[in-house]
Amino acid sequence: METVVAHRSEVWDFDISKDEKMLVTGGEDAEFKVWTIDHEVLAKGLEIDDSNKEENEIKKTIQFFGSVKREGKDRVVTIKFHPNSSLLGVQGPGKSVEIYRIRTHEEIKKKLSRRKKRQKEKQHRDQDENDFMEVNVEEQQIRAEDLITPYQIIRTDGKVRSFDFSMIEDKNGSIRVLTSLTNNMLEVYTVNLSDIIPSKLYSIDLLGHRSDIRTLSLSSDDNLLCSASKGEYN
Repeated sequence: METVVAHRSEVWDFDISKDEKMLVTGGEDAEFKVWTIDHEVLAKGLEIDDSNKEENEIKKTIQFFGSVKREGKDRVVTIKFHPNSSLLGVQGPGKSVEIYRIRTHEEIKKKLSRRKKRQKEKQHRDQDENDFMEVNVEEQQIRAEDLITPYQIIRTDGKVRSFDFSMIEDKNGSIRVLTSLTNNMLEVYTVNLSDIIPSKLYSIDLLGHRSDIRTLSLSSDDNLLCSASKGEYN
């Protein structure tokens, strides 16, 4: 059994990628944590790290990879990977669902190349040509924000209670997201790779109340049931 201290406060939700190599956790921070899972250690069980015998450290199955900043400042309610692990959804208690994209290996390589170019330009500005030292892209460490990048934000008509991804992708590559709102509505949004803002596809107004039910009353003949909430009864 391995226990990992992930956040300064309570962890509200987590999810694991389809290949079971990445774990994402969310708490009360304005960021979520990304962890890597070592399946070799998981298969062998707990054992001493041979590379550091002097300190007798145990090989860990879950290693901290980094943090990714969120737009929302409130606690995380739900974290969920898309079934193919190409997208990650993060929901807080407000009226939005933040969608993040998981970069491919080629995209990460290009990003590191651009970072190398910026470092070279900065070094040229800050020091003489003779003192310039080459920066090797392969030696640059991949950060969590290199792998997971903000993509789109779904803004709903009410506070989000929960959400889920559709397992079926449209022909144009767009992905649908179902949101359940606290005002008893269901909304379906389309996240399109070519659009900046997600579009609302469907909206279903469910029967019932828009707020908590305060009381119930059954008629004497058991044929009618009356329910009442704030400013409304059915």
